Amino acid sequence: MSSQVFEYIKECVNLSKLKENETTWSKIDKLFLNLTTSLNNKDDSEMFIKSCNELLCRSIISDRSKLSGTSLVLSKKISVILKDDLKLHCILPNVLKVCGRSNKVVYSRGHDTIEHLSKNVDLSPYYKILYEHYNSINKNIRLGVIKGITICDDKSKFIKIIEKAKTDQFIEIRNLIKSCSINHTQKFEPRPILKKELSPQKQIINHIQPKHSPYKKSIKLESESNLVCEKITELEKQVKLITNNKPKIDKPKVKVISKKQQLSVKKEVKDLSDDLTPRKLDKYLSKYRNIYGNILEENKKDEINFMIR
Repeated sequence: MSSQVFEYIKECVNLSKLKENETTWSKIDKLFLNLTTSLNNKDDSEMFIKSCNELLCRSIISDRSKLSGTSLVLSKKISVILKDDLKLHCILPNVLKVCGRSNKVVYSRGHDTIEHLSKNVDLSPYYKILYEHYNSINKNIRLGVIKGITICDDKSKFIKIIEKAKTDQFIEIRNLIKSCSINHTQKFEPRPILKKELSPQKQIINHIQPKHSPYKKSIKLESESNLVCEKITELEKQVKLITNNKPKIDKPKVKVISKKQQLSVKKEVKDLSDDLTPRKLDKYLSKYRNIYGNILEENKKDEINFMIR
């Protein structure tokens, strides 16, 4: 290990203990830029992953777009050096989170890193992570998963994801799946069908002639079927005789009353609206005045005479 790389890793370890703020993120960014240029062998990159894996994963999902971009570039460089020895249990979920960002520049970086990782690292051990993230609502996360799968050499381990992607709502995902050259329906090789020649003549095996079983005789079956048919026909004849020879019952005649007999004198119903005319109301009022008016006047006179007394 070179002395410069050792110093960079040491500084990264010290910064990983601190929280990310305006002063620390710029220092981490500079260190990652220096490490991308200085990391060239397997030992240095393994040492960095062992000591600074948490810092790398944290900086990938940083809100600072510059720090996130430099950390993604560094992860690409390490994947080229380590290849399948690189463990993506922490890095891959965070890269997929970057794919879910709203900024186009940021999520395109995430897609690029997943494609780069799938070229160098086998993604089949991380099937569960990819399957969980494909069920996300965000279409860019799903697209990132499919971009990683399409570049993989062995696509047979991702059959469930590919089958789901065929009916995805996003058109770009469906178009990417068409490029996958895999026969999903045929998982196993078809078994060969054994064909045997059937001879019309019966062969004698061990000098024993074949014997027909008594239950398989066609004559017996024909006789039974004829008997059943005869019984059915007899029953049909009996039913017809019973239905045709029913005694006729004389129904009592119903007397029909004509409409003329039903006619009767209808009572005339007076319309109340005729009595409410102003002329007829005046007649009723005049009668009321003549009858009850005189009585009221007499009562008043009697009261006055009583008061005078």
